[in-house]
Amino acid sequence: MAERRRRKRLNDRLSMLRSVVPKISKMDRTSILGDTIDYMKELLERINKLQEEIDVGSNNNQLNVMSIFKDAKPNDVLVRNSPK
Repeated sequence: MAERRRRKRLNDRLSMLRSVVPKISKMDRTSILGDTIDYMKELLERINKLQEEIDVGSNNNQLNVMSIFKDAKPNDVLVRNSPK
């Protein structure tokens, strides 16, 4: 019974993830997770580009809201429980 609940929660969360992430190639778990990682990397790249445009556009040294993402690179995304 506990295993059934665990699988249901996992499937529900994967379904929610699939509904949020555009361009899901296949509906299996591995593809959903892989496409989500790719999408997150793409979003980080877009954030960095926008931050650079903001920095170039303003010469003052005010703290920007997105400054926490400035040094993040797409390949720096941490994945829990990933094999080493």
